[in-house]
Amino acid sequence: MFSRNKINSQQRGNRGFRNVLVGALTSFVLIGFCVNFAGAYSVKPADEYKEIKAITKSLRKQSTSEDLEKLVEKSRNFVAAHPEYKRVDEVYYLLGNALVQLDRVEDGIQVFEALIKDRPDARYVERCLLELGLAYDKLQRHDAADGAYQKLINHPKYGSRSQAKLAKKMLEQERTERKGELPKPAGAQPAPGMNPSEWIGKPALDFHVTDVNGEALSLEQYRGQVVLLDFWATWCPPCIAEIPNVKKTYEKYKDQKFQIVGISLDRSKEPLEAYIEKESLTWLHYWDNIGKVSDLYKVEAIPSTFLIDGEGVIRKTNLRGHRLETAVAELVKENLAQPADTPINPPSDSPDGTQNTEPNVSEIIDAAIAAHGGLERLQAVKNIVTESHSFEHFPDGDVQDEGRSKAYFYPDKFRSDWDIDGDVGSLIFDGHSLFRVTDGDAKPVPPEEIASYLIFFRDSLFREPIWLLPALAKGDIPVQYAGTEEVKGIPTSVLLVTQPSGKKLKVFISKETHYVVQFSYEVGIGGGVENVVAFFEDYRDVDGVKVAHHRATKNGEYRQILITDIELNAEIDEALFRPGE
Repeated sequence: MFSRNKINSQQRGNRGFRNVLVGALTSFVLIGFCVNFAGAYSVKPADEYKEIKAITKSLRKQSTSEDLEKLVEKSRNFVAAHPEYKRVDEVYYLLGNALVQLDRVEDGIQVFEALIKDRPDARYVERCLLELGLAYDKLQRHDAADGAYQKLINHPKYGSRSQAKLAKKMLEQERTERKGELPKPAGAQPAPGMNPSEWIGKPALDFHVTDVNGEALSLEQYRGQVVLLDFWATWCPPCIAEIPNVKKTYEKYKDQKFQIVGISLDRSKEPLEAYIEKESLTWLHYWDNIGKVSDLYKVEAIPSTFLIDGEGVIRKTNLRGHRLETAVAELVKENLAQPADTPINPPSDSPDGTQNTEPNVSEIIDAAIAAHGGLERLQAVKNIVTESHSFEHFPDGDVQDEGRSKAYFYPDKFRSDWDIDGDVGSLIFDGHSLFRVTDGDAKPVPPEEIASYLIFFRDSLFREPIWLLPALAKGDIPVQYAGTEEVKGIPTSVLLVTQPSGKKLKVFISKETHYVVQFSYEVGIGGGVENVVAFFEDYRDVDGVKVAHHRATKNGEYRQILITDIELNAEIDEALFRPGE
């Protein structure tokens, strides 16, 4: 089974992997839980690397000289202390970039050249060669810049990849125009072949999602109204600059059968909700954290807008400024002149024309339990033992082996043994105390730190269908029906479940197979909150129970956890949970 975590970020751009904790955004079930703990208590180079990545993440949101200086300091210390660390090339790249941003360009050049000379085949040599050329251009040393660009283009490993193509574009520019930056596209235009004008005259594609307020949202329910579909994000300056025009247009026409559906591509939900409240944006909003709607409309850049008439046909695209209000005014006038024969909320397909009633949640859960093996078999699962192999995949096709682990899970205790990223050890919870084992030495985790991790553990088990479904069958866990959505073309019933921590878990259950096909939930990472979406596929039988064999985290760069073996109700030596013996 494959499980994908798509972490919301700037769509298809700067989709850097959130590596705040080792495995922290993998699957956050079984093995993902223990890999996270392995990183949480490690004092090895991996921790320093994760701290550097966390600073880099914060700089994407807001670049400050203070944070850049912190990145420089920690990166310099890291490359000096851990020259053989397998990702040290990335740290070189981050260090050189930070120095250039601080206008210490000569220092940045020295860092790039050191990596290129000492590690000519390292993965980040590709990016360092391009950045080296840009740094030389910034100093008006164009001959040296040409040499760096040409070396990248001729590189035996990276010469045909994306960075080399950018280097060719730089060489095609007039030298006097090269200021040390990549050429910027003229406005926010989509990728070649995705011109929004191609949509004009075509029916708008419908979608079924849940808006930021937890309400079902689709285009179909607003048939008969003029709808502006607005793709944007709070991190996008052109989008923010356009907000006053959008607000003005909405206020003027909102009572004339005009609606706006904002599709946010924000990295996380918090800045979106804060901005909506701050600016009093009272139209409809959907956080498109998994690219469901933006992929449907092939949106490659923002802001991007689609103006849809009352018949559901796209009439205008990419409207801004006064052009937006003018186009809306014309279409609203045209729409109001039409006979009011299309209700805003169309009736159901039921024979008597009455509205559909909410499905019976118990029936949905019962069908899922039956599909996964039946209540008796699920309740009989006392433990789950997994062996897994973790890999990290990169956009350029490279794959790095992250190591192996074996985990033993009961509903009330667990053990994980790992060899991940050079860190060999174990994590053990015996039902009362939590231990970290390194080199055979077991050390208890301080009691005041245990509580939050146990909450995380219980939520993690709750996100395992084998134990979630029997728990729901008891009927004492809050569950709400949250509508229907399609997951990879599969119609699903969506349930909103309260986890042991009190946080909400969205469970998507296929209407065809009744398998759990997706989870959606929020987790705290590095002081922030990220949304995780886990997809489940390729169920297999293990002793009559449907379980997963593969999980992957994907977001441009993605971590794949290949579960190589799963055993249910294994005979386990209880001494494994007594680290003192």
